[in-house]
Amino acid sequence: MQLDLQISPNIPPTQYKPVGGSGWLNRYTKKEETKTGLVEYPRVKEGTRSPNNPKHWYWKYCWYQQGENNQQIYKKGKPVIECVGCPQKKVRAVERAIAAKLPPHKILEIIKKKSRKHNLD
Repeated sequence: MQLDLQISPNIPPTQYKPVGGSGWLNRYTKKEETKTGLVEYPRVKEGTRSPNNPKHWYWKYCWYQQGENNQQIYKKGKPVIECVGCPQKKVRAVERAIAAKLPPHKILEIIKKKSRKHNLD
């Protein structure tokens, strides 16, 4: 089984630029070889993949790693980027947090926080 991660070519390059040091969201798909051929995930029932529908993509939140005094960390002349998976149901909340220029550690709290449905125990 071959696993191939791809970032959609239909997204303008500005999508990947961080806003106010808060980081950015990357959307991507996975392609897997099956018995019937190559399949792209997540599957889209509507026919065409919409760039504005969070359910049509897998998501990851990325940010530049920072060291002392909030200075970016560089290795071999390039900034170090960290990424973490973002559930589809939290994409809109993370987009709002990025627009509000919250620091990455606050956005990570939003991503890792359990939803209220699971706190009924």
